[in-house]
Amino acid sequence: MSVDALLAVANSYHQPEAREPGDGNGAKWLPAHDHLETPQEAMAYLGRHGLRLAERPHSRQLASLREIREAAQLFATNQRANARRVSQLLHGARFQLDAEGRLVPLRPGCDGLIDALLIALVELRGEADRIKRCGNDQCRWLFIDRSKNRSRQWCESATCGNRQRVRRFRRRAA
Repeated sequence: MSVDALLAVANSYHQPEAREPGDGNGAKWLPAHDHLETPQEAMAYLGRHGLRLAERPHSRQLASLREIREAAQLFATNQRANARRVSQLLHGARFQLDAEGRLVPLRPGCDGLIDALLIALVELRGEADRIKRCGNDQCRWLFIDRSKNRSRQWCESATCGNRQRVRRFRRRAA
């Protein structure tokens, strides 16, 4: 499971200006909502981000996905609380080493996906100093700042960055 898949789950709750990739006409801006509220929404959202599930997640699994989202969000605000939360989440997970020496989940289906996300959550700790929250107060998505000088401010400069620059310009012009 990749860190990008974990970030997709971490960004599954949208503030008013969070967006989904568009259909060729640019990003699609969405109202505030939670993609992990119902099994149908969760399956559709996870599928759009390459996380395919064979069966619908039940309420306990949705709750686990929301807990993983909250733990990932803590990276940007409180490292100590994040460490405690991750430790709690790992208690029910079951793993083994594969032939190449990688940690893989033992459980199948949605539970296996949840366990794989926990592995990615632990791996993300290696980049904890690069995890940031989007500077657009109406978005607040998490992203990994991979810029050389770690100065990135927005999840995407072309969308959130542009909106913030236009807002600043209009305030100055008013």
